[in-house]
Amino acid sequence: MNAAAKVIIVDDHPLIAQATKELMKRLEGVEVAGVAANGAQCLELIEEVEPDIVLLDFHLPDRSGDELAAVIKNSHPDVQIIIFTGIDVTDLYNHFIQIGVSGILSKESDGEVIKLMVKAVLHGQTLLPQTQLRQVRFLQGAPRPRS
Repeated sequence: MNAAAKVIIVDDHPLIAQATKELMKRLEGVEVAGVAANGAQCLELIEEVEPDIVLLDFHLPDRSGDELAAVIKNSHPDVQIIIFTGIDVTDLYNHFIQIGVSGILSKESDGEVIKLMVKAVLHGQTLLPQTQLRQVRFLQGAPRPRS
């Protein structure tokens, strides 16, 4: 039997954190291993529970989500991070990709979309809304011709 994937929720808004926790609890194969309200609590919790996924709010009271994501990926490269935000961060997609973020979700996303993202990340994939995919500019240089 496979162990449940451990998820940490990091959000400074208690209502959002609780709603996200309840949503994750209904997801088969996922265990909510903790909730943190800021970056410092998040880092402590990561050391304590060694999560598989961190659902990370972009705006935290003690640091930004991208700064915290970089710290997490530097010390725990196998931890998957999903940025969970209420603002448009489309212009930061390339930055998030460079950091190693596994997914980006709007807090306005439907519960099913949130669950799909978590499942996709657990399977080494990610989801991107089609409208946003068309706006992303990857920094990898010119496309390679097919052979």
